[in-house]
Amino acid sequence: MVTFSGNDQRIRDPEVEIKATFQWAHLLPAPDGALCPSPAAGGATDWIRKLAAGGLADAAILAGLRVIDVQLSRGAGLASLAGPRAELLALLDVPVTAPLLASESWLRLGVLALLAEADVVQAVETAQKSLHLAVEGDEISLQLSCLALLGVADALAGRVVRADVRLSDAVFLCARRDATLLAQVVVRGAAGLVALMLGEPERADAELVTAAGLAGAAGLPEAVPVLLLGHRLYAAAALGREAESADCARLLGEVCIPAGRCLLCAYRHLALGVLALRSGQALRALERADACIEQAGAGGVGLLLALGTLLRVQALADLHRGPEAREAFKLASPGWLATGLNRIAAVAHQELAMLDARSGERDRARTGLAAARALVPAGEMLRPLHRPRAWVDELEALLGGTGVQPRVRIQTLGEFIVEIDGRRIYDRDWKGQRTRMLLIALICEGGQKVPATRLADMLWPDAEGDKALQNLKVALHRLRRLGCLEGDEPVNWVHVKHGVVSLVRGLCWVDVHEMEALLDARANWREVIVQHDEGEFLPGDFSHPWVVRYRERIQFMLEKQENETGVSSL
Repeated sequence: MVTFSGNDQRIRDPEVEIKATFQWAHLLPAPDGALCPSPAAGGATDWIRKLAAGGLADAAILAGLRVIDVQLSRGAGLASLAGPRAELLALLDVPVTAPLLASESWLRLGVLALLAEADVVQAVETAQKSLHLAVEGDEISLQLSCLALLGVADALAGRVVRADVRLSDAVFLCARRDATLLAQVVVRGAAGLVALMLGEPERADAELVTAAGLAGAAGLPEAVPVLLLGHRLYAAAALGREAESADCARLLGEVCIPAGRCLLCAYRHLALGVLALRSGQALRALERADACIEQAGAGGVGLLLALGTLLRVQALADLHRGPEAREAFKLASPGWLATGLNRIAAVAHQELAMLDARSGERDRARTGLAAARALVPAGEMLRPLHRPRAWVDELEALLGGTGVQPRVRIQTLGEFIVEIDGRRIYDRDWKGQRTRMLLIALICEGGQKVPATRLADMLWPDAEGDKALQNLKVALHRLRRLGCLEGDEPVNWVHVKHGVVSLVRGLCWVDVHEMEALLDARANWREVIVQHDEGEFLPGDFSHPWVVRYRERIQFMLEKQENETGVSSL
């Protein structure tokens, strides 16, 4: 059997030495044992076509995989792989006699979709195809590599919690199945990157140190520990560890700069730019961002081009060069959204919100922050990237927050959705409809300093005073415990003091209350429409008189704003 995994004997020819950084499982032999030497990437397309034309489809696929692996292993540019990639896709349009060979192919194509095109949607689609075939073939190492790719893609799309869960399972499998060391390194490396996106740099660093130890013990090809070194530099920058970052940057520079490895050079500039940004050196961060963009562009590495552009927006914002920051975002944002890079787009919106907040444009900042939150999937928190916790606290303080992220998010426009600490509350969680209606009554009364007697009369109009207040006490207890499992400490998001009930600002965010604040402040009408054009307040079966009155109040405010500005929402 012909194999190319990291622990196998290297196959050499006069032009290239195979160093299988991205070869996660054993490839199958070409038909009749045919194995052609691997050409330089420039002549690869003709070579693959020649094999396919000769009826050796599997051999042609194997040749394409070898060319891709060579280029990835060097950490160089990816632009020259456009031809081999297109040929590989064409070969996969017809049934392949070796399913694991097809799985290997889809995995490579997924890696290229993510790295070269920064296309999260395509990366997920191809990785899922590869995973399906790997599961059918019971190839655990290939399965783990697919899970690693899916985890990183999910995180970039904003589904960070799902990515973390997926990779936690993959780490568990690494310890209990016969996985190659290379597959284990890939999973640990991906877990480290996802932990960084979760805002947990300490855990990320621990995962990456483990991965580096595995790579060293396995004697894997040079490119594997080099790529991990880039990850560790990124983590050290996120932790603000200047000495460790400098050591990693020096070692990485010795490997990639003389050899002109665009992918690794761009990654190095990105990580050093993040370190500069966190250290308050905005101009240095900007220079690193521009160097990252230049290297990534030259090498056809779209993902690093996107991350470098985000870093550029962040640095320009810190330098108070608002028009340039907005222009960079305006040019990049459509591409990010088209390819599923929602996390990057959300972070950029968050950065521009900070720029507005620091300039005193609080209404515009709130609108930008709402646009950022709209890009985050339900249940996910809006997490910054390349920023310390103090930065988030500053943004919230500037916008009148309490220095903490809202732990309770309530949507009332178009649909009623409640999320507590990222967990959606379903009908079965309410412990009775009165608890649900209590929250709605609080919202309709403005959410602040609502007399308990008024709430009791609204919810239990036919009960005697003492009985209604006792019912309210029970419902308030259940509301505070909403979403809690046995033994959990409840979120203190509902306050009762001196006979009045309030939703705690900073801990609790309600969309309709935020819209009211924007309307009261006479914020730009178009921005209000973009932010809140989600439908009417509590539609459907919510027909209680006080719900109808509040719904009509909101509609009146919208119509009044429209008439005053002369701008139609239609």
